[in-house]
Amino acid sequence: MSTTGGGGSGGGGGILVSLRLEGRDVLVVGLGKETPGRVRSACEAGARVVLLAPPGAELDAATQSALAGGHARLVEGWFRGAEDLAVHANASGSGSGGGGGRAGGGSSSSSSNGSKLYDVVLGCSEDADEMRRVGQAARAARVPVNCADVPPLCDFYFAAAHRDGPLQVAVSTGGCGPRMAARVRDLVKAALPDGAGAAVAAVGRLREKVHAADAADTAAAAPRRMRWVSRLCDEWPLEALARLTPEDEHRIVEVYRSGAELPPPPPPFPSSQSPSSQALVPLGSQASLAARAGRFFTAIGTLALRPLLAALRASHSFVRATWVALGLRGPSLLTWKLPAGRIQFPASASAAVRRAAAVAAGEAEGSLGLLRRGAAGDGPTLYLVGAGPGDPGLLTLNALRVLQAADVVVSDRLVAREILDAAVGPRARLVFVERKADGRSDVAQADANAVCVTELQRLRDVGSGGSVVRLKGGDAFVYGRGAEEALHVGAAGFRVVVVPGISSCVAAPASAGIPVTHRGAADQLLVATARGEAGAPPDLPPFSPRRTVVVLMPVARLAALTAAMIQPPPGSAAAAAAYPPSTPAAVVEKGTCEGERVVEGTLADIAARAVAAGVGSPSLLVVGAVCGVLRGQAATTLAK
Repeated sequence: MSTTGGGGSGGGGGILVSLRLEGRDVLVVGLGKETPGRVRSACEAGARVVLLAPPGAELDAATQSALAGGHARLVEGWFRGAEDLAVHANASGSGSGGGGGRAGGGSSSSSSNGSKLYDVVLGCSEDADEMRRVGQAARAARVPVNCADVPPLCDFYFAAAHRDGPLQVAVSTGGCGPRMAARVRDLVKAALPDGAGAAVAAVGRLREKVHAADAADTAAAAPRRMRWVSRLCDEWPLEALARLTPEDEHRIVEVYRSGAELPPPPPPFPSSQSPSSQALVPLGSQASLAARAGRFFTAIGTLALRPLLAALRASHSFVRATWVALGLRGPSLLTWKLPAGRIQFPASASAAVRRAAAVAAGEAEGSLGLLRRGAAGDGPTLYLVGAGPGDPGLLTLNALRVLQAADVVVSDRLVAREILDAAVGPRARLVFVERKADGRSDVAQADANAVCVTELQRLRDVGSGGSVVRLKGGDAFVYGRGAEEALHVGAAGFRVVVVPGISSCVAAPASAGIPVTHRGAADQLLVATARGEAGAPPDLPPFSPRRTVVVLMPVARLAALTAAMIQPPPGSAAAAAAYPPSTPAAVVEKGTCEGERVVEGTLADIAARAVAAGVGSPSLLVVGAVCGVLRGQAATTLAK
C-alpha cells in the first residue's frame, strides 16, 4: 500500500509500506468493480473481512467463494455513518447489520461507546454519496480508509502488486494512474526469474536457522550473523537459492556453525545457463546480451556506434565482435615488481604488511606480478579496476573489457549502479563488500581483502584460470587503499593486474567548470582526504596563492576543516602561512553524475553555504584561485 499525506491525485507524500492485516478486522463497503479484488487481497492477508453490500445484490463467483469458505462474512445493508464502523457482531442481520460490537484482537481503536472499530475500511460502492459518508465517517473516527477511484477520500492507495509466496513487488503511482501502475507491475513481473519467491522463502528459512545456530545470541554475534546472511543474499543467484533442499540448508548452516567468516559458494551453473539475479532482464539470451551492451553504449553517448550495434545485435558474440570491429586490444599493462629494498614502513606496520612487501619485492616466497592479460602462468588473476568518478561514460575501455570477461566482480557499494548494469559481463557473479562507515573502515577493508582472496581460491579450487575484478570508485590508488589489496592478494600467491581509473579529484572539478591548474592562477595541485588514518584530519601545507587544494570526503567535517585552514593549530604545517578567509572555494556534489551541484563561496563561508544548500555525499572541496577562472563573471564573459 502507498500511504499519502494529501488527498489530491498527485500523491506527493506517498510512502510504500507492507501492511500486516493478519487477525485484523477489515470492512469492505459496497459492490463495485474493485470489490472482488479488495475482498481477495484482505483475505489473502489473513484479515477478518466483512462485506457490507446492498440487500439482495448479486455477488461475483470469487466473492461467493470467499464467503462460502469462511474467509469473509456478508452483512446486507447500506453504510449509514459512524455506527457502521463498529465491528459487526454477526452476518445474519439486515439493514446495516446492526452495528453491534465484539471484542477483537490487534487494535485499540474504539468508538465513543467502547465498541471495537474496524482496523481498515475499504470503500468500493458505485454510489458517490455512500462513498462520501464512508470517507468522512472513517476519517472522523481515525480509521484508515481507501475509497476506490476517489483520491481525496483516500488515506492510502492500493499498489499494483505481484505476489509470489513471501515475495511481494508493489508499484504505486500515488493515485495518478492505477492502470499505469499495473502496466509497470507486469513489466517487472515478466523480468523476474523463475523461482524468485522460492528464493526469498529459502533466505527466510536460512535466517531463522542461522540465528538459532548462535549458541550465545549476544550483541557481539549479531554483526557476523547479519554480514554472513547478507553475503549469501548478494552472492547466490536466485535460481540457486530457489533450488535449495533441506539438506542443502543444513550444510550451509553447518558452515556458519563452524565459524567460517563467509558462506559457501553457490553451486556452478551449467554452461547453458546464466545467473539472472543481478539484472532485471534474464541473462543468458542473445537479446539480453545485446540489451546490456546497448544500454552501455547509449549511456556513454557513443552515437557513432549505433549502426554497428544494430548490425551485430542478433549475434550471441555481440560484445566480442564489437571489440574486434573497433580494433581494440586488452590493457596495455607492463609487468611490474616492487623494487627491492626501496620500501620502508613505520614501526607500527604489521608483520603481514612487511611480509607482503617482501613478497612483492621478490625478497620472500610469493608472487605479486602486475602482468599483461594473457601472460604466462596458471591460476586466476585479480584485476584491480578503477570505475571512475561515477559517470558511465568515464569508465575506461580497458575497465569495460575486463568487466565483460570477469567471473566474479567484487564491488564497492558506492560504484554507480548504472556502471554495474551496463558493464559487468553476463556470467559474472556480483559481490558487494561492506561499506566503509565511520569507525569501521579497517573492518570493511579487511572484509574486502578476505573476499578477494576467497573468490580467487574458489576459482583455483575448480581448476579455473578465470578472473576476479575488484571494482573501486575513481582510481584504486587514490585514497582507495588499492595498494593494500594488491599487497594482500599478492601475498596469498595470486597475480594482480591494475587497471587505472579516472579520479574524481580532477574529474569532478572539471565537470563543474573548475580547472585544477591554470596559467597565472595555479601551477600546483594538492590532493588530500578529510579523513586520514583513524579519522585524523589532514595536515595541510602552508598557503600558497598558486596552489589548488582538493579535499575528498569533506562534508561531515567541512566547518572544522575550513576553520583549521584559516586558523591553523599551533605546530601544524599550515601554521607557517594561514589561508586567507577570502580564498575562493567551492564544494562539488555528485561530480560528473546526474544531480551534480556546485556551491561557491570563500573559505570563510563555504561551510555555511554548503549546509544551507543541503549538500551531501559524495562531494569534494576545491580551494584556490582556479575556482573563479571559468565560473561566475568569467563564465558569463566566455559565454558571450
